[in-house]
Amino acid sequence: MFDQAKRVFDEARERYAAARSAGALWDAPATYRSLTALVPSGIYEHFKSAEMAPKRYAVLGISFDVETMAPEIVYVPLYGAHHGVLMRRSLLDEADGFLAPVERPEYQGPRFRLVREAALGELAVELEG
Repeated sequence: MFDQAKRVFDEARERYAAARSAGALWDAPATYRSLTALVPSGIYEHFKSAEMAPKRYAVLGISFDVETMAPEIVYVPLYGAHHGVLMRRSLLDEADGFLAPVERPEYQGPRFRLVREAALGELAVELEG
């Protein structure tokens, strides 16, 4: 599972780097489609999630930091103090980016795993409930 998470992370970094070096970051639709293929909208679960205390998130999509053009995940926590609050997180930060794999003695794998894909309309209904 860790190897697969690492491959997805590396592929996303390569796609972003290629777009950046080609000056194509400003071709937002192409860069967006490339990264969105790796992280579709839907419900994701954090690796620290537990059956009795699920840590789930509605991932709405990808945006780009206005100053750096670094890709970010736009999401809404479905639990806790920030439940329902629109937030952003780095997609490719090696330390704690959304796609950064986790390597710990007790767990090796993706930081977030897709529970199910969902269109934005479906996520809106879930957020209202």
